[in-house]
Amino acid sequence: MKRFLALILSLLFVLGALLACGKKKSADTDAYKQNAEGENTLDDELTELGENVVYDNKDDEPQPHVPKAESTAGLAFEPTADGREYVLTGKGTCSAVNIVIDGYNDLPVTAIAPSAFTDFTSLIGVSLGGGIKSIGPDAFSGCTSLANIIFPASLTNIGEGAFRGCSALANVTFSEGIERIGAWAFSNCTSLTRISLPEGLKDIGGSAFYSCEKLMSITLPDTVTKIGNSAFYNTEYYNDAKNWSKEVLLIGDCLIDVKKSVEGQYYVLPQARVIADGAFYACKGITTLSLPMDLTHIGDYAFYSCSALESVEIYDTVISIGASAFADCSAIKEVNIVKTGEWVGDENAENKGNLPMSNDEILKAIKPQA
Repeated sequence: MKRFLALILSLLFVLGALLACGKKKSADTDAYKQNAEGENTLDDELTELGENVVYDNKDDEPQPHVPKAESTAGLAFEPTADGREYVLTGKGTCSAVNIVIDGYNDLPVTAIAPSAFTDFTSLIGVSLGGGIKSIGPDAFSGCTSLANIIFPASLTNIGEGAFRGCSALANVTFSEGIERIGAWAFSNCTSLTRISLPEGLKDIGGSAFYSCEKLMSITLPDTVTKIGNSAFYNTEYYNDAKNWSKEVLLIGDCLIDVKKSVEGQYYVLPQARVIADGAFYACKGITTLSLPMDLTHIGDYAFYSCSALESVEIYDTVISIGASAFADCSAIKEVNIVKTGEWVGDENAENKGNLPMSNDEILKAIKPQA
């Protein structure tokens, strides 16, 4: 009899557990339901979160930045067209010398407009929130007391002249995420001594660090593919003869400039991966040019007006040749494209910009009349 009662009790316990499981929903399966607007919401009856909960972001878009703090009072803002973000347009009535730019009306600030703080000479410090994506042209130009700035990982673009003439700016911390530094962006930042530019940076504009007279240490990432004319001209690094080798200035694997005195048969240094805009501009003594196999990007006007140049040897691994790179080189008679059989990138890749140029494209870029 005791065994029979124990068996009955065990069956009742199992049945109760099964009924409880039937009422409990797990977020591993049907935790989400759609409301009337078609948006995903959690089921009201959800009582447990499973191990494999996945946020269903249909467009795979990153979630918007949640401001950690309100921006400094008095700054001027305008909403974006969709009303979900703000753009900082100016200092407004703000007189603070240390400012925070992060949130406004509980929404993220994602951009700083052109000339927002131009000639705000009493500005000492700026704290940028993690939602800032772009800094417009001349946004902080002429802020002669600004000493330090740290860029958030969200920032992708620094506009032309954004920090031009910030003569007290001694420390700049770049975060991975920046893809472009505009022309003249940090020109005449005469207190700047060191920069380490992050992985992911692709484009450094012309004269970006022009006349940063104390800038002696420069680190470039291997993601850079374009360097504008005079980007580092009149820096301490540029002016130091020890940094020049065989009349050539390199920063890492980027060829920045060449002395106009080079002549005859000229072999570009084998480590050069990128040639900056205008690097060999008007080197009128070069007659034969041999480019290295590792070279992938040749800048705009790179060999412009090399009027004695007759022969060019180039490998078929080059990815881009900039506008007018060989313009006014009318003496060119021969272009020898060395075939390596190598292929840079995947021919099925979405980013076709990582693929080498065809032989016809190379030939037309060097000798358009061919």
